[in-house]
Amino acid sequence: GRCLAEVYELSFTESELAELNRLSDCGIENGRGLLWKVEYPAARARGIPPSYLFGTMHVSDADVLVLPEPVKKARAESSAYCMEVLPEIFLATALGRRMYTNDEQDSVRSALIPGDYKRLKKMLLQRGMAEPLIARLKPWGATILLSSPRRKAGPVLDQMLFDMALAEAKSVCALESIQGHLDTFDKLPRQEQIKMLLHSMAANKDQKKQFAFLKKKYLARNPGAIVCLMQMHGSTSSPGRDLVRKRMLDQR
Repeated sequence: GRCLAEVYELSFTESELAELNRLSDCGIENGRGLLWKVEYPAARARGIPPSYLFGTMHVSDADVLVLPEPVKKARAESSAYCMEVLPEIFLATALGRRMYTNDEQDSVRSALIPGDYKRLKKMLLQRGMAEPLIARLKPWGATILLSSPRRKAGPVLDQMLFDMALAEAKSVCALESIQGHLDTFDKLPRQEQIKMLLHSMAANKDQKKQFAFLKKKYLARNPGAIVCLMQMHGSTSSPGRDLVRKRMLDQR
C-alpha cells in the first residue's frame, strides 16, 4: 500500500507511460505473486498451522475485490485475520483529528503562495471537500488527500477481508497503530511538508493514468514492476519523502 502511495506522486509523459506498460519485474527477487505462505519445520511438526501474507490494494474496484482461489483457500485455513492498521472507519477518525489545525500559521493556506493555494483548493473542491475544511488542512494532510486515488462506493479490499473475518467469528488484529503512521507525517519539517505537497499537486493531472498502470500490474500479480517503477524514478526523492520511506518502510 505504501509503495503504491509513493507511485501516485510521480508524473509521466506519454512515452514514459508506454514504457511503463511494458515493464516486467526488472529481475527483482520474488517480484511476482501476492500471496506468501509462512511456516517453520519445527512448528509444522508440532501441528501449528502456517500463516499467510497477502498483498492488498487499497481500492474498492470490483475486479480487485475478486479473491483468487489460492487466497480463498488460505482464508479457509486461517483462524485469524491481521491487517496493517484498523479498518478505514477508525483511520478516517484518526486522520480527521490530526490532519486539520485551528492555528492559521500551521495551515496549508499560510504555507502556500496565493496562486498555489488557489490551485490546491480547486483540486480538492473537485474531490468534494468543503472550502472551510481545505483552509484548515495541514500541508501533509493535503498531500495524503491528493496522493490517494478517488474512491468508489463500497469497502476497499482490506475492509472487505476484515468484514469477512468478523462474519466468520475469526480473531482480528492490527499489526501497527494508526497514530504511529500519522506521527511520521506530523513530525516532518514544515518545509519538507510543503515540498511534498507541491510535488503531489504537479503530479495530480496524471493520477488516472498512474492508477490504471498500478491496477494493471496488481491484477497481473506483479508487484515487482511497481518497485521497478519506483527505482526508475529515484530522482524524485526529497529529504521529506526519504524520511517517510525510512520510517514507514525500513525502520518498522
